[in-house]
Amino acid sequence: MKWEMFVNSIEDAIEKECFIPALALTLVIPDVCAKFEYPQEYKKSNSKTYIKWYNEYVYKYELVDFSKTNLDTKQLEEAKEFQDKTTLTGKYCWKLRCGLLHNGTLDIDDIWCNKNNQEIVDFKFTVSKGTKYGHAGSVCISTNSCNTKKRIEIELDLVTFCKKILTIFENKYLIDDNFIKKTENESLKFFDLRFE
Repeated sequence: MKWEMFVNSIEDAIEKECFIPALALTLVIPDVCAKFEYPQEYKKSNSKTYIKWYNEYVYKYELVDFSKTNLDTKQLEEAKEFQDKTTLTGKYCWKLRCGLLHNGTLDIDDIWCNKNNQEIVDFKFTVSKGTKYGHAGSVCISTNSCNTKKRIEIELDLVTFCKKILTIFENKYLIDDNFIKKTENESLKFFDLRFE
């Protein structure tokens, strides 16, 4: 399969507002990249290499460097803890991938709750009107008066997420001749036999 066709399929799905197919194909990209980046490790565990790839190429760039702020020690700890609780890591991206591709679900709330010491977490992808350009996600923390547990609502824009992964794929891998040769020989053979 020519990778341009793969990328075009994702972009076309976004353009036509077919968001779930766009997300499903996007969640495959870290698998392809991880297999290329860490071939020996990938043979042992594709989940570990997927997580490693995502953390190295996406997650670490999502984090805010608080070292140059005027926060005191307590505020700094709270900011880092908040960021850790609300940023999609490789582990949770892997869970999204498995949930969608194997079970048809994007529900990782239970998994995320375990990460956050049983706080109530509501994770969701969002799309908005005219979302083919994407927007930033949002996080909201609230405490219900009848329940002392915090409720964390995390919204991540689906289009922005897809475009972020696509940008990495296009700018790092699709310009690498070694990647193209190695992966296109191993990938699904797809031939368009339609005649106009």
